[in-house]
Amino acid sequence: MVQGQTMAQFAEESGGGEFIDAVIEETVVLNSHLTSSQLKEGITMDRNDPTQIKDVDFSELGIKALPEIFGHLKISGDLNLSYNNALTSLPESMGSMKVGGHLNLSRNALTSLPESMGSMKVGGYLSLSRNALTSLPESMGSIQVGGHLMLYDNNLPDPKPTKADFPNVEGDVFAVYG
Repeated sequence: MVQGQTMAQFAEESGGGEFIDAVIEETVVLNSHLTSSQLKEGITMDRNDPTQIKDVDFSELGIKALPEIFGHLKISGDLNLSYNNALTSLPESMGSMKVGGHLNLSRNALTSLPESMGSMKVGGYLSLSRNALTSLPESMGSIQVGGHLMLYDNNLPDPKPTKADFPNVEGDVFAVYG
């Protein structure tokens, strides 16, 4: 990254590879039990454009924290961050993220979401189920989700959120299991 360059500029200008390496390096710094090779195994690049990320599967790695740079990833397919039971928060930059497929953040220990989440674009479903969320940021009403929004098995107060609270969610909103 060049001095004075923002993370978003770095992501856009680096052509993918250098940026991905920076994301991996910063993630390892925050999660000392992980190695860069473990994280690289979870990344699938697009066959037609090897500078683009197709899918990321960082599930069940015991991730405790994600670096701010993480939210600047652009993923054409799915992002799976489920079953990282020590993950309690997400970086503010998550609102900058664009996921072409599904985003699975279920079965973590998330207690809150960044206000920027309302700016996020997810092409498929977004699962925030089975966390420890006690509220949702007001901006969540603007989030764009091409599939279902799953919020069940959290500690959200009554009345539970409904489809009417999320006009930009194309699928259903599930705030109660069953």
